[in-house]
Amino acid sequence: MPDPELLLLDEPAAGLDLGAREALLEALERLAGEPRPAAVALVTHHVEEIPIGFDRALLLRAGQVVAAGPIERTLSDRSLSETFEQSLRLGAVDGRFHARRGPDAGPSRGEAPRRAEPARAAASLAGRSPTA
Repeated sequence: MPDPELLLLDEPAAGLDLGAREALLEALERLAGEPRPAAVALVTHHVEEIPIGFDRALLLRAGQVVAAGPIERTLSDRSLSETFEQSLRLGAVDGRFHARRGPDAGPSRGEAPRRAEPARAAASLAGRSPTA
């Protein structure tokens, strides 16, 4: 691919096996580490799919902004819990995020959901802009 200024990726890891997902994330990490990387907008429901080097986050719930800004201040237990309407705990290992249900998360798998309408949320994540 030529040298794009902007990449729009809508759930690019959906349907990939673990190896292919990791290869995709490694490629995006390399892109984010370039001296003048392309701006990247990545839509995902999984914090595990946020590549190292992405520095901004936008969390949406039902079309409304829950949190936006620098990733280290935007992604938190509170913002993820509000976005997905359940208690969540955010963590990171080797620079990669992960999320787990908190102790007061409500019903577990196989139990009836707390709300009649399923939670719908997306995190839109952008890498460094070319001018940064």
